Amino acid sequence: MSSEDYEDEIEIWEGDYGTDIEMQCSRKGVPFNLEGYTLKLRVTDKAFATLKIDATATPVDAMNGTCKYTIQQNDFNHPNKLYYAAIIATKTGIEITFGDLKIRVLKKPPKVS
Repeated sequence: MSSEDYEDEIEIWEGDYGTDIEMQCSRKGVPFNLEGYTLKLRVTDKAFATLKIDATATPVDAMNGTCKYTIQQNDFNHPNKLYYAAIIATKTGIEITFGDLKIRVLKKPPKVS
């Protein structure tokens, strides 16, 4: 199993759901062709201590290494929290981990009454 890096950190507002997190998997800065791979998003807290999300990611532009995950209700409902994520790409005889992605949950501004 090899490990590769993402290209950015993602910020999400607390409690948001139904929108997509789009990620790009690359090797040494070059987009990795994801055609034919099954993709999983694994999200943990505390530097991979507790698994929070283990779900399917969907290719967006597989040839250019992009995929997405649609945020579900209660996925990211704790403000000021930092999560760690990885995409696991698998196909027969191959498993590649694209890690080191950070997802920061931002506190929503207060509602104006």
